Amino acid sequence: GSLQCMPNPVLTEMEVRYTLVRDATISLALHNASGFCMYSTPAVAQATGEYTTHIAMSHLPQGGYTLYVYADDQVIQQVVIKQ
Repeated sequence: GSLQCMPNPVLTEMEVRYTLVRDATISLALHNASGFCMYSTPAVAQATGEYTTHIAMSHLPQGGYTLYVYADDQVIQQVVIKQ
């Protein structure tokens, strides 16, 4: 699949778009530069297709974050900058 985070850098809210090429159990996690999880979603079964979700980031401090999208046994990651 694919992963796109917009805008990057982000001020208040990040839009996360991802595409699944097969049915999978999906969860998301946002970690700060120290590795602490600042946001996560429960694992849910999703069918093949395109998905969009939003993550509120206005309450988070400025800095670098890594978004992880877990799809069954695979992980896609994207570095995001919070301004």
